[in-house]
Amino acid sequence: MTWYIRAKNLSLSYGAEKVVEDLSFSVSEGDFFAIVGPNGGGKSTLIKALMGIITPVSGTLERHASLRGKIGYMPQSRTGSLGGFPATVYEVVASAIRAQTKVFKKLSHREKDQIESALGLLSIESLRNRRIDELSGGQRQRVFLARAFSLNPSVLILDEPTGALDQRTRNCFYETLQSLNKKERKTIIMVTHDAIHIESYVTRVLALDRRPLFIGPAADYSAQEKNHYFNHAQTTPCTHGGLE
Repeated sequence: MTWYIRAKNLSLSYGAEKVVEDLSFSVSEGDFFAIVGPNGGGKSTLIKALMGIITPVSGTLERHASLRGKIGYMPQSRTGSLGGFPATVYEVVASAIRAQTKVFKKLSHREKDQIESALGLLSIESLRNRRIDELSGGQRQRVFLARAFSLNPSVLILDEPTGALDQRTRNCFYETLQSLNKKERKTIIMVTHDAIHIESYVTRVLALDRRPLFIGPAADYSAQEKNHYFNHAQTTPCTHGGLE
């Protein structure tokens, strides 16, 4: 299995403060990799390093050459901050491609095909002309996923994507991610506080509180460790097979 990202003795800082120390791990093709830990534990700083926004203080962080231009990003859940936002679903998905080219340039046939493929992948073709601020929280998250996938990334980085979702919609969102991971062979790296979902959907876990607390298979991430650092929630079955 091809390695995509690997770190050795990695240390990172936020300003003058060192926030990640002595971290070694790898992410391979096909992983569904969760980064968990308390607030202030270095998760967001690590995400910035993975995306190449900041550089290590010491140690090494490598990205496979095949990932150049192939890392997608979905920021923290924004379902509650779109009041009055007039863009349509199609325009939101297309904005990822426009951001990499010229904002006012006419989309090429290839770029339009990429957008259509992303809409189909997330089963939101029927929403294409709806305004984003008219959609439910789960539908919006599908739109933002489609936006990230419009660039056909090999790796998708998600920063706490379920924070604004209710429990049932959250379960449905994880089912969508699992399908993308298994059926589409997309590698997913996700910062999350959803400890309750880790064993069901994620393959590998990094628990981080400035230093690594746990690195390994999700099945080995013990209930004791989860209870110590995270809050549990009752699961509600996803009855519709996807996000609403």
